[in-house]
Amino acid sequence: MGVGTFDATIVSLVFFLNIYFGLRVYLSKFSSLRHFSFLGLALSIAFWLVFAYLSELFPSDFPFMSLIFSRLAIIFGFVFAFFILLFSESFRFATLSNFSKVLTLVLVILIIITLFTPLVVKDITLKEISFNINYGPFYYLLLLPLGLIMVFMALVNFIKSFRLLKKEEKKEIYAFFIGLLTIIVLSLISGIVLPKITGLDIYYKFGNYSTIILTGITANAILKGRFFDLRMLATEVMAVIVVLALFIDIFYSRTLVEILFKLGIFILASYGSYRLVYSVNKEIQRAKEIRKLSEELQRSNERLREMDRLKTEFLSAASHELNSPIAIIKGYLHMLLYEGFGKVDKKAKEYLKRTYHHAEILSKIVAELLNVSRIEQGRLQIEVTSIDVLPIIKEVGREYAEEARRKGLKLILHLPPSLPKVRTNADKFQEILVNLLSNAVKYTKAGEIDLGVREDRERLIFWVRDTGIGIPLEKQKFIGEKFYRVESSLITSISGSGLGLYLVKKYLSLMDGKFWFESPGLNKGSTFYFSLKKA
Repeated sequence: MGVGTFDATIVSLVFFLNIYFGLRVYLSKFSSLRHFSFLGLALSIAFWLVFAYLSELFPSDFPFMSLIFSRLAIIFGFVFAFFILLFSESFRFATLSNFSKVLTLVLVILIIITLFTPLVVKDITLKEISFNINYGPFYYLLLLPLGLIMVFMALVNFIKSFRLLKKEEKKEIYAFFIGLLTIIVLSLISGIVLPKITGLDIYYKFGNYSTIILTGITANAILKGRFFDLRMLATEVMAVIVVLALFIDIFYSRTLVEILFKLGIFILASYGSYRLVYSVNKEIQRAKEIRKLSEELQRSNERLREMDRLKTEFLSAASHELNSPIAIIKGYLHMLLYEGFGKVDKKAKEYLKRTYHHAEILSKIVAELLNVSRIEQGRLQIEVTSIDVLPIIKEVGREYAEEARRKGLKLILHLPPSLPKVRTNADKFQEILVNLLSNAVKYTKAGEIDLGVREDRERLIFWVRDTGIGIPLEKQKFIGEKFYRVESSLITSISGSGLGLYLVKKYLSLMDGKFWFESPGLNKGSTFYFSLKKA
């Protein structure tokens, strides 16, 4: 491989890598000023490098083209300084400053002046194998001072913003300055030190090639170390290899037609590669967003579980603490009612009865809360044995028949003379019946309540039917959840914890039982069923 071919290959490689780094950062976040300014910075380096190389190819054969390429190289050098300023501003502002907006217009004017007039680059003077650039007055009076001012302002922006930045953003500035310092050091070594030592003026180009270090490490810092995503990297490497090969092949063209043909293929391949990389990047970004949402959901679930645990512990502690004072209150009320402290007049006794009744309700709610906390902590153990439940049903039926009569309701029992034993716990079976009958009496204003049982092949099926307020169809899916009560103006005066049916379902699940209900809708009554296995 000759020196010219080697240079062309290295320039092409550095050119495409700079573009790759810029696009990779920009595609990760389109709306960010920092990502946009970095893309401009990388592109300006890439095109400055190419035009500087092209200006030196044929100075003696095509002096006019060398002049044009030299002017373009100077333009992109100035554009590079402009994007350094924009990049520094992105650490302070979300959008372009007014100065940068004005500077953009100045930049466009200077590009036109540089490219089409001799005011910045007058001409070139040919030497044996190279040439010298003869600068015009605007280069020293305007272009160079303005470029230095932009670099100085960028430095001020970096210094002002540094203390206020987060750790990750500081890493981006560190990376940028490390890259910039590397370019300066390598340029000094290759442009001054090595020529002095060897007497050869061929090493200066390595300073130009070192620009890849600046864009590479800065891109990695901006992407927070996620630069080497294997899937994205594989796609990009394939795209770069194809486009780079087509670009290098242009330099081996023999005719203008061949150059134009290969250039057209190169442009089409470049666009196709861009679309491929873009689509893969979008897919990866979507996958990352989904993963991020999944992680957030997991964290939310963990927080909810922790809150649920704390709530359960609170319920358990509160229930235990409330048990003793409620028992004491009930004890004193009982003694007052039965005149353990002396005679009580009729009116006072009526109030004491009401107070005792509400103390009983409160005691029941506390007991339910305690059972809920035990269930949720996995501490509730139910001993299941073979039991004849018919006496329990009759006893609970007699108790609630009296309560129903006081409300003007009728409780009808549908019981056979005898029943087979079932696998259950006597206390929990009684509590289930009490909960269902209590709800039926509370939520029925007129009519009747039915309590019955029938045999199935392997189970006994129990039911409680009422002519009460029923359950709206849209609310039925919530029945049996903790603290849930049907919202209705008909039940605003009815007390309850919303835990009764929740406990019924939990008790039955621990005894291999089943629970379900039917209700045609609001004001159409309800039927609650549960079943237990025969012994």
